[in-house]
Amino acid sequence: GRIERLSVAVLVDDSIAPETVTAVRNWIETTIGVAPNQPARSVTVQRVKFDTASAEAEQAQRKAQELAIAAERGDVAEVRRLMKEEGVDPDRIFSVDGMPLLAWPILTRSPAGLKAMLENGADPNAKQPHRARLVNADFRDRYHNNAMVWAAKADDPIYLKLLLDHGGNPNTRNSNDETLLLQAFL
Repeated sequence: GRIERLSVAVLVDDSIAPETVTAVRNWIETTIGVAPNQPARSVTVQRVKFDTASAEAEQAQRKAQELAIAAERGDVAEVRRLMKEEGVDPDRIFSVDGMPLLAWPILTRSPAGLKAMLENGADPNAKQPHRARLVNADFRDRYHNNAMVWAAKADDPIYLKLLLDHGGNPNTRNSNDETLLLQAFL
């Protein structure tokens, strides 16, 4: 088989210098044999603006998932690597309903994972403001449940002890403004 028609289209980010785009086009044309006597072969190089924010958000989400899995497994070395080397910050990562990433090892019953996250700088008091506070004055000072609340609800007291030992606030209240003691008995 002989190639009768060949078209190559290349998209490059608009941050690439025009002379570099020209060099790329010239290299591709030379490689595939574009010439005036070869109209069946063409090269198009188009500069476009790529949305890197969504790609960065996807990458951050993947890293957060890796941290959750490492914590669930109690993989201390991987938790340390992700938090220290990859810069995954569990204090800024919350589920859609406001649950902090630090609550994950509590829910999956992994004290080693919780301890690893805390020893690598996770804040036991990290919490996300309640969305309802934007439209309802009664929620002005309300936050979603943080890891302290989830630990108080857990059957095993080790989670609450770990959080308290790492600076957790014993006066934390849940999203309904109820104490940890009440959560422990519910």
